[in-house]
Amino acid sequence: MRWPGVLAFVLVLPGCAAEVLPPTDPARVQPKIAAPAVPPPADGKTGRIVIDSDSLPYEVREVTGQSRQEAQIELWHGEEESVASTPLCPAAPCVVDLPLGTHKFKVGNALVSGTVTTRPTVLRVSQPEVEKSPIGTWGGAAGVGVFAPFTVLGGVLTVAAANHSGVGDPSVPILAGSTVVLAALTAASGWLVYRSRDRVRPAGTVQFKLEEGSVR
Repeated sequence: MRWPGVLAFVLVLPGCAAEVLPPTDPARVQPKIAAPAVPPPADGKTGRIVIDSDSLPYEVREVTGQSRQEAQIELWHGEEESVASTPLCPAAPCVVDLPLGTHKFKVGNALVSGTVTTRPTVLRVSQPEVEKSPIGTWGGAAGVGVFAPFTVLGGVLTVAAANHSGVGDPSVPILAGSTVVLAALTAASGWLVYRSRDRVRPAGTVQFKLEEGSVR
């Protein structure tokens, strides 16, 4: 008797989280920017990278530390991320010389990674995007509002059906039918929660060789 309710509950849970779309990689466009007066050190430990944005000239910072805190309140799950960073340049595109290896950057609202090598490269960044739900937050509120009581009633009926499992007991068909109906209503409320999710597209990046003459 319990499987319809359990199945509906499992199907509803993913609807509480935002839908994550694949990132859109920016185009490979060579930047036109003035080169620093001093070339990068020829010590084999430092490389040059041009960090560019595919939209506005956002500030560029290097990420030096990240921490994340999570909170769970009933069906709501939230995360807060704290980022420590140091400024590299006030506006992209910009040319920076950094130690060889992988670095994390903050370009506008985008947190991305790039690799600094002995060969000059370009790291182009697209900003993250958020698409609001087609039915708005009221749909999610309505779904959550009916989801909880339906789940509780489904659990009560499941227990009652298990306690009245004798052959010929007239209450068994009634309890079984009620459980199925409540499972369907729970699934419908879960659909509202699912449809109320925002769609999040993370920042995209593309890194490629810097052509001679682009940085002049």
